[in-house]
Amino acid sequence: MRGEVGKHRRAFTLIELLVVIVIIAILATISVAQFNSYQEKARMAKSIAFASQIDHVLMAETVTTGYGFPLRLDFDEGSGTVAKDSSGSGNDISWISSPNINFVTDTPDGSAFALDIDAEQNLIRFIKNMPETEISFSFWVKMHAFPNDTWYTFPIGIPNNSGFRITGTQGVTFYLDNYQDFLSSEPALLKIDRWHHILGTYKEGVMRLFVDGDLEAESTITLDNNFNIDMASGLQRTDFMMGYDAANREFRGIIEGVRIYPVGLDPSKL
Repeated sequence: MRGEVGKHRRAFTLIELLVVIVIIAILATISVAQFNSYQEKARMAKSIAFASQIDHVLMAETVTTGYGFPLRLDFDEGSGTVAKDSSGSGNDISWISSPNINFVTDTPDGSAFALDIDAEQNLIRFIKNMPETEISFSFWVKMHAFPNDTWYTFPIGIPNNSGFRITGTQGVTFYLDNYQDFLSSEPALLKIDRWHHILGTYKEGVMRLFVDGDLEAESTITLDNNFNIDMASGLQRTDFMMGYDAANREFRGIIEGVRIYPVGLDPSKL
């Protein structure tokens, strides 16, 4: 009987083996896609929680300083040619009607609107309540395109003093004091069409760069110029810039939740 049973056994055919391999490959692809999706959701959840936490901490410290809160742009107007500053300082951004600046509903945290900018520069002249010796910049950015490898673009900043560069290698640089001091993230950290939260802060001689809630770099520096000084004139006047439209440095992306705090962040309070 054993011999009879053995006669009916056979190996898998080549087609059957190929079917099994294809099924395994499909399952593996689905698993990788799901894993990447979980990773992205976790990154965004962490970034949103961090942005909310530092806003709470920095706003609480702002109240104790007696300084005015310089800038808070949420872009929740949804239409028109003005982005209102809700900080109380009246530092509204306005622009000439342009097809290259649009309110969009694509936001990182479920807020109403963000501002999509395509190679247009926005300015606030003579920004009020600019801090002197401490500062924090916080904003969300979603890049549609990066400049080429040898150039960079400006999402936000104070001309000739402090702000950010996004490079063609998809990294971000936080600079202070007329570009004398700067911190850079790893290249390829920012991804096309993905939201990233960025925080640059200076407090008690230490500048720090955070991306998506992670401390990317920090350095001890000596601040030579107060933040409310215009480097070109040496006068107590500072403009705020958002987006950059010079050749090879066009900003193409969405910006949301722009904040300038008159205090720096102490990470021990997080």
